[in-house]
Amino acid sequence: MTQLAKTVTVAPADRAFEILDRHRAAVLAWYRTVTDELGHVRLCAEGDLLSPSKTSGLGWAALGLKLCHMLDLFPDLPDGYRENLALRIKGFQQTRGKDQGWFTDKALLEAVDRWRYRILRDRNMPVRVAESRQAMTALLSVDEMPDRPLPMPADTTSGIDAHVRNLPWAKNPWGAGSHWSHLMVFLAIRTVQQAVPPMSDPLIDHGFRAIEPFFSEETGSWHEGVPSSSQVLNAAMKVYTAHDFIGRPPPSPERMIDYLLNAVVAEGGCNHVDALYVAETALRHTDHRREELEHFAAEAVLCAEDYRQPDGGMSFHLDRTQTGYYGMAVSRGLPGIADLHGTKLLTWSLVLAAGILGRRDALGWRLPIA
Repeated sequence: MTQLAKTVTVAPADRAFEILDRHRAAVLAWYRTVTDELGHVRLCAEGDLLSPSKTSGLGWAALGLKLCHMLDLFPDLPDGYRENLALRIKGFQQTRGKDQGWFTDKALLEAVDRWRYRILRDRNMPVRVAESRQAMTALLSVDEMPDRPLPMPADTTSGIDAHVRNLPWAKNPWGAGSHWSHLMVFLAIRTVQQAVPPMSDPLIDHGFRAIEPFFSEETGSWHEGVPSSSQVLNAAMKVYTAHDFIGRPPPSPERMIDYLLNAVVAEGGCNHVDALYVAETALRHTDHRREELEHFAAEAVLCAEDYRQPDGGMSFHLDRTQTGYYGMAVSRGLPGIADLHGTKLLTWSLVLAAGILGRRDALGWRLPIA
């Protein structure tokens, strides 16, 4: 974590508030350079390699919709922009064949098929699941629903048990938590489509029980063995997203806060979205070490500002635009150019930090559905 010199007289919170106050205007100016009134969204204003079309750019459309929702950019964009962007995302949901129900970006899947997940029978399935989750939650963030039923990675108790057992809780708890969360969110969205409260679905309840053996009372996260602190925090974040989506409080949030703050001090790191998501979610259920988390949030805002580029947006990498997305080359990685993925993720971190600092409502910002 950035250490302030003793000669600095402006408190971290004051500097953080200044950054938060000017963020929306800067992002709006940048966002106008990467989109049009029809809802086509590009990764960056210069050097991008994936042009949006009817069959490509699903991820950019979903990220754009979430970004606009978080900062409420819609009033300053062309009339009908929100509807056009949501309609564009819905157009990626397949109506027939093996992909029926999935949201698929054909250009992305073709790139994935050429090199990744070669040990899997259906090697682009993890990408289809993740992209569909992103698309669906983007739509739900603006009160839209998918037009068609969703495929289920598992929809029986035995299937859920097998799914959970096969996840890498020791080698990659972040990935394990992510794929478990995908399943829980898919099941919950199905109940919403069927007008059934998610909490009443026995399969969802079974899914939460299935990961109880992987919960660590020592860390407040889900894993086996002794993974790195980033894996512990990121796994917690992924599992917390399902708790949040379904409205179920996470277990032992105080223990998770202790682990988070100790990791921040020990490593001097500035994890943005994952750590802030864990902190903000935990604080909804406890006031444990709130003042320390407020200081952490203010410092995280200062760290996020380092990713601001001259064009007003933010970049995924500190010194250049994002170059790869699920293994596909998506930009030339130019320096000084913001990108959509970085701007969306770091905006999410600022929205979370603003909530911890008690500023989100005053700014008119909103959390996305994750």
